[in-house]
Order: sequence, then structure tokens, then C-alpha cells
Amino acid sequence: MGAKELTAYAAAITGPAVMVDLPVTAGDPATAVARARRQISEALDQYAAGQRLVDLTVGRRAVTAAADTRLEQHNLTSASISIARPLTTHWPVSLRPALRSAHLAARLDAPMASSVLAWSAIDSLGVESTQLELVAKACALHSIRQQLIGLYQTVTDSALNHLRSAQMRLSHDRRALAKLERAMRHTQEHAQLAARAAHTLLTERARQTREQVVSQEQAVRALEQTVTSHAAVLRRVLLGGGDNDQPLNLSSWMLDVNGWLDVLLPPRPQTVRDVLDAQAAIDALGRQAGGYAQDALTLWRARLADPKLLAGWLKDQQDVLHALLEWLYATRNSAIHRGQFTAPADAMTAHAARGVVDMLLEFLGNWHKIQYSQGVAETDALDVIGELADRKDDLADHLDQAPLCHPLNLDSVTGPGVDCWNRP
Repeated sequence: MGAKELTAYAAAITGPAVMVDLPVTAGDPATAVARARRQISEALDQYAAGQRLVDLTVGRRAVTAAADTRLEQHNLTSASISIARPLTTHWPVSLRPALRSAHLAARLDAPMASSVLAWSAIDSLGVESTQLELVAKACALHSIRQQLIGLYQTVTDSALNHLRSAQMRLSHDRRALAKLERAMRHTQEHAQLAARAAHTLLTERARQTREQVVSQEQAVRALEQTVTSHAAVLRRVLLGGGDNDQPLNLSSWMLDVNGWLDVLLPPRPQTVRDVLDAQAAIDALGRQAGGYAQDALTLWRARLADPKLLAGWLKDQQDVLHALLEWLYATRNSAIHRGQFTAPADAMTAHAARGVVDMLLEFLGNWHKIQYSQGVAETDALDVIGELADRKDDLADHLDQAPLCHPLNLDSVTGPGVDCWNRP
């Protein structure tokens, strides 16, 4: 990084601070920032021990310079979403310790400490180390809902990004054409031989670019019409009409999850026209998106067409989650009892641990929110987990015997009071 860039960056820092230049090996800028922050944070352990009154923290801003000298600025306090919503409409007493631990775990740079706090969140729910299979079963059950809602967002976002990419390329080529036309006008004003030669060359390049832009405009216009028509079907069938002022807003916030499940399930003679229209629309958007989105859509259609495939996937999720919880428990013991704050794959363990806690809080918060709206006393968190573990086993039995997955109910899959195999 040059002196000018460093000076400008340092000028934006307020208060006493020092800039640290640290070489790291990483595959991308974000990983480089994470590794550098960790090394600096561990170095500060020496200073904290040497002067107990010192208060040194790693700033939220960073600059990466790759081997090709390409610079990127990173601000860890930048907004990631435009709207933030609370987990519940009230404040469940039984979840307060877990909510606090999960929040603190997400804010820590140190992976092992973050994992310990994530385990503390699980521990606060009354879960013993011998009951990890219950947690794994409950989370595996909820992951069906999470994965299918995520699939909807993946396909629609990918299709919309495909459209935006085409629009951006068109905008770039329009700017290039405008630049060529300005250069043409400039060279036309000069009589020198070199200027006339340049004008001839620019005229030909402008002609070629203009033809390309005209062709792109037609393609983008057709793509916009296609995507908008498919989006209109999804808004009508799955989003309750959506927002008429934003025809391409396909956010999953108002998604009819059982309606989306019907779109993914194989059609039957009694399948209504709206569902068939939505199936055609989502298939078209999947083909347009291509890549992972299309592959994931195809894969989930296959799982939902064969109950035994879905049962196998559910068991795989349970096994993966159970193994993760066992590893997390061992990590927690190493950190607390042996003071070991570095372990193989500790950064990945921390991410996975926070993901499990997020999943637990999601279905527990929803459970308590429904009970609160019904005026019913809160069920103990461990009892909820145990009930959902039993429900997962019941669903596995249904899937082993059923010819179709149509009775699956995503609305109540991890909700209170009912099972999740109750649709016609």
C-alpha cells in the first residue's frame, strides 16, 4: 500500500490508535482479515497481561492488499440487512440466558471462546451432555423447513441476480458507446491526418458497439418481461399478492411455506391450477439461474418425490448434527478445563456452533411466540426439544411407510400442539 493511501486511511481513524501491517496467507480478502484479526488479538494477550489497566481492542476497519496490489477496504460494522426484527413478540424468560450467550458468541473474534459461549446457550436450555441426540433430532426436523425456505430464496435470488447482471452489462456497454461517440466528435473537429485516421477507427468501433448494445437491449427487455411474468405468478400464489410497487420483490418474509412445498411436490390429479402455474414459473427461473440454484431445485424435487429419500436425508442431518454437538462438547471441555483456546478447525466449529444455537432459538422462539399469542404458559425448553425429537422419529416412520410426501406440513413441523404429517 502506498503512503498516500495509508495517510488517507489513518486520517479517517478517530482517537488514539496504531495501524498494524501484517502479512497473511489466505485465499480471499475476507479470510485474510479474519486471520490477521485473530493473530493481532492473540498478540494483545501479552499486553493485557503486562498491564492490567490497558484497554486495547482490534478496530473494525481493515485494508487488504493482494499480491497484485489490488486494495480492498473492510468495515465489520457495515450493515448486512436493511430490516432487523426481534425473535419473539415478547421476552420468554426461559430463553433469556440463551439469547444473551448467543449474542455474545456472535460478537467474539476468538473462535474457541465463541464456541464456549454457544455451548453455554445450549447448556442454559437444560440440555445435559447425555441428551445431545435429542437436540440433533429436533434440529434435523427443523432443518427441513429451513432448507426449503432457503431453496426458495436461492432460486429467486439467483434468477433476479442473473437479470441484474444482464442489466449491468448493458449499462456498461452503453457507457462505453457514449465514450466512443464523444471521442468521435472530438476527432471530427480536427483536420490532421492522424485525427482523421483515429476518427475512422473510432467510427467503426462505435458502429460495432452500437449494434451490440441494440442486440443487448432487446435481450434484456425480453429477459425483464420473462422474469417479471414469472415473479407475478409467484407473488400471486405464494406471497399473497406481494408488493405491487415492487414487482420483483420476492422476499420469503411473507412466503406461504406449505404453498411452496406444494410447488415442489409432484403434481397430482387434484393439484390446482395456481400450483401448476407456480411450478412452471419456478422451473423457468431455476433454468434461467442455472448452476447451484437449478441443481438444488432438482435435488429437492427428487427428495420430495420419494419419501424414503427424504427419510434418509433426515437421518443424515441428525447424524451430522449429533457429531457436531459431540465435537462442540469436547471443544468446550478443552477450552474450560485445559485452557486450550486453539484447536483443529476451531473457526469452522465456532460458525457451526452459532448456527446450531440460531436454529434452536428459531424454533423455540416460534414455539413460545405461538403459546404467548394463545395465552398458554411457556413449555420448558428441554420439554420442547424432547417433543420435537419424538416428532422427528414419528415423521421418519411415516416416511418409511408412505408412498408420497404430500401429508408433510411445514407450518407445524416444529410448532406446538400438533404433528407435522396431517395434510390431505
